[in-house]
Amino acid sequence: MLNVIKIEGKNQEEVLKQALEKLNSSEKEVYYYFTEQEGGLFKSKKVTVDMVTKTYIKNYIN
Repeated sequence: MLNVIKIEGKNQEEVLKQALEKLNSSEKEVYYYFTEQEGGLFKSKKVTVDMVTKTYIKNYIN
């Protein structure tokens, strides 16, 4: 099973920065996917990023 990290926050820039810091990687070294969940009446929108390093994918396949 792949080791994908998930980070939630208020905007894409925030979650991307947090995930890159957690993996100690640059944007060129990872694959990532954003999902946005609209908030309700009193809730703000929530952004989630799923991220995995390219090195991990390469080692997983081999």
